[in-house]
Amino acid sequence: MVPQASAPAFIYRYVLACTDNADVGGATDAGCGLSSTSCPPDQLRHWLYRSPADAVLPRWDQFGSRCLTRVEADAAGVEFPGFTLADLQRLPLPAGEPALEPGNGYVLINVPANVYADAEPVELATDVVGFPVQVRATPARYSWAFGDGAVLGPTEDPGAPYPDLRVTHIYTAPGRYDVVLTTHYSGEYSVAGGPWLPVEGEAEVVSPPVPVEALAARSALVSGAAPS
Repeated sequence: MVPQASAPAFIYRYVLACTDNADVGGATDAGCGLSSTSCPPDQLRHWLYRSPADAVLPRWDQFGSRCLTRVEADAAGVEFPGFTLADLQRLPLPAGEPALEPGNGYVLINVPANVYADAEPVELATDVVGFPVQVRATPARYSWAFGDGAVLGPTEDPGAPYPDLRVTHIYTAPGRYDVVLTTHYSGEYSVAGGPWLPVEGEAEVVSPPVPVEALAARSALVSGAAPS
């Protein structure tokens, strides 16, 4: 099932760590001395505040700080812009590993070839206009293209090694084909340690093709007993 979008639980604001900015959420500091403490030369320390998104009037709560450049701080703005499917798709999500059995690069026509996918959940850190975002991506569905015009999926079943023939394909003509797996990831994100929220839609990652040659078996008369 594709996760549905959810309104952010909080809105966020970065402010320079100065006493004059303390009324945003009640933090205190002597002048702006903290703003240049423990930060690289091109960055200043900022307090991070959040307020419930459904509050009629903002109720700012300071819960962290971060060193930011002036450009990053200006881009952060008052409200987190959200984390979209495009943001998820831009992350280095790993491609699923497709397997095709028997596994020697050959299959027989008119005999089911077994396929399965190996993909694991991943957790990645990223940054959205100055806000730290943690992302969890989970393989949710799988699509197969078998190179002969046939496609399968998306299906929630990744398949399994022999003898569990859960996802199979039958080639009907000899030839060389490329089997391509597409892994569909669902996602969740957390802003600066906040609650996990779903990403609307699924990110797709295409694996490198697996070449296979479909062979036609021939019957032949032989002398002696057939091997047992």
